[in-house]
Amino acid sequence: MKIILALFLLVTPLIASDEVLRIENPAQPANGIEVLEFQEKWRDGGEDGETLFGLVTKVLMDDSGNTYLLDTQLSEVQVFDSNGEFVHTLSREGEGPGEVRTPIDMLFMPDNGLGLVQSFPGKIIQVDLEGSPLRSFTPGGNDPTAGGFIALTDAHFKGDNLVLGGTKISTGETSQTRTFFVASYGLDGEELCSYEEIANVYEFTKVEIIEADQYSSIWRHFAVGPDGKVYTAPKRNDYEIHVFNVDGTPDRIITRDYESWMRTADETELVNKMMELQTQNIPMEVKTEVCLTEPDITSLFIDEDGLLWVLSSRATREATEEIMQTYDIFNSDGKFIKQVAIKCPGDGQKDGLIRGNANNWILVRGFTDALLSLQGQGALADEDEEPEPMEIIGYEVVR
Repeated sequence: MKIILALFLLVTPLIASDEVLRIENPAQPANGIEVLEFQEKWRDGGEDGETLFGLVTKVLMDDSGNTYLLDTQLSEVQVFDSNGEFVHTLSREGEGPGEVRTPIDMLFMPDNGLGLVQSFPGKIIQVDLEGSPLRSFTPGGNDPTAGGFIALTDAHFKGDNLVLGGTKISTGETSQTRTFFVASYGLDGEELCSYEEIANVYEFTKVEIIEADQYSSIWRHFAVGPDGKVYTAPKRNDYEIHVFNVDGTPDRIITRDYESWMRTADETELVNKMMELQTQNIPMEVKTEVCLTEPDITSLFIDEDGLLWVLSSRATREATEEIMQTYDIFNSDGKFIKQVAIKCPGDGQKDGLIRGNANNWILVRGFTDALLSLQGQGALADEDEEPEPMEIIGYEVVR
């Protein structure tokens, strides 16, 4: 083992560039591929289930084994016990205490309450685990018009660090500026430090929507570790992860040799249609431009041991009948130590697989169709096939 690690260090140079440590990894991991096998524990929804799901976008599990499913479409959280039995529903659609509209993310807050992340206007609505309303706050202050608006997409609280991702929106006479951001906030809603910011200016007289410019570290492209460090993937077609200390200072950059996935003709056509649907209500000519490749990194998270799990653009597209998707695993030093292949029945392009904890994962069957439907893009679906109701399957890792 010591010999293998020594050889790995030789082919994984540590390079200090502009005073930021850069860790360059080869295309293949040091210790090969590990297969993670599941066994089903429970399921609900679908044709025969008792619970109706709209669009489940986030999963959390507490220390008692309860599963919290955030339903963005129904604006509520369904809670199931460790055996998959329905317990109760938290929150509902509305603007009253404890109510939310189209929540996009959720997190456990430091007071043991649940924070529901409303996208626009961006704010976090807190409820306790029985559903009673707690406090709420708006990032940047309680006046959402002070200096513009904020739309939220992601939120994490780990290592005493509350990190939010979203878009700051400000409007001028002839233009609108949208700044994608990942930043640390206090529980009073005030920004403490910024990790990533990317600004795009849209001229009203010449509207251009360039897909490459829409990419940022938001939309599940960043994570927070148990120590509060922040990991972002700010570059669309560079397999590159930036690590920041809690105070916003750069810690290191982790890279891996990687060949971007070139979109197939069908994939490109789908993105073009999605772009057309998104711009069809704009009362002026819109120039659009889509990329030939998929973003290198689809999502990432940090587990309880501080290991970085990265899902790449090839992770689901190169799947097999048995393996749904494969994660790249990096240790706390940034070394590419192994890959983990998830052995699970499912379609990585249509279903969502979300980790609850080290022993439990949730499969969201029909995720992509439900997402397109919610975005008003049901026209992209096969007209000859009626989408099946969303089904939730709870899996336990086989040890």
